[in-house]
Amino acid sequence: MMIMFISILGVHIKLTPTSLGRILSISYHSLSLNGIDMDDDEVLSNIFLPGQGLPMTNNKLKPIPRLIGRILAYNICPKIGSYNYYSRDLATCVYAIMARLEVNWTKIIFDNLVKVHTSFLPYGAFLSHVFRKFKIDLASETSVVKVFEPFDCVVLHRMKLYDFPQPPP
Repeated sequence: MMIMFISILGVHIKLTPTSLGRILSISYHSLSLNGIDMDDDEVLSNIFLPGQGLPMTNNKLKPIPRLIGRILAYNICPKIGSYNYYSRDLATCVYAIMARLEVNWTKIIFDNLVKVHTSFLPYGAFLSHVFRKFKIDLASETSVVKVFEPFDCVVLHRMKLYDFPQPPP
C-alpha cells in the first residue's frame, strides 16, 4: 500500500488511499481503472456519436459523456492543456460512469496526488478537507490564487450543449 508523508506548516501528515477515502467520505474499495475493459458495445454507443469510437476526444462524444469528461478532467483526473484529448485514465473514468461501475475514486485521487506536479497542484477542494482533519489553518497565508469558474456560458456553448443559452457578445 502506498503511503504519502508530507509536512505543512509544521504539521506532519500521513495519508493512504484508505485514510483519504475516510476523510473525503468516499468509497475506497471497488474497481481500479486497470480492472476496467472498455468493451461493452452498448455503453460505447451511449458515449460516442454514430460512426465514432476510441480513442476518446470531445468531438466524438455525445453531450452528456462530453460534460462528464469535462467534470472529471477538472475534479478527478486533473490535466493541463487541451481538454479535447482524453488520457487513458480519463477515458476509462467516463466509460465507468456511463457503465455505472463502482470505481475506487479515492485510489485515483491518491495516485494523482503523489505524482510530481510542475505547474499546478490539483484537488484544492479535496485538500481543504485533509487540512481541516489535521487542523492546519491556512487563513494567515498571504498568497492569493485567482479562481476561475470551470463552467460558464461560453464553455457550455463550445461543448455544444445546446440546452444552454448562447453567451452574450
